Amino acid sequence: MTTIDGLSWSENRARLRQQAEVLIRKGAASETELTEDLAHYYALYKFAPAAYLVVSRDGRVTESNVAADALCPIASMLFPPMLS
Repeated sequence: MTTIDGLSWSENRARLRQQAEVLIRKGAASETELTEDLAHYYALYKFAPAAYLVVSRDGRVTESNVAADALCPIASMLFPPMLS
């Protein structure tokens, strides 16, 4: 019987499958963590005391935060909200 590292092909395949499952779980956990971090910083940006505008490449304002809306009330009517 052929072996790799003293294990049979089926044992190596099982070991690789286990390692793949661990990597998949870690990847899912990382994705969840990134999503939560993004939501956290997005909320901080939205409610920052300084006015922020998101501008497209062609110079159009596409989003504004609460402080920008307070400075220019029409901004909240023209630009989509940053948070759903």
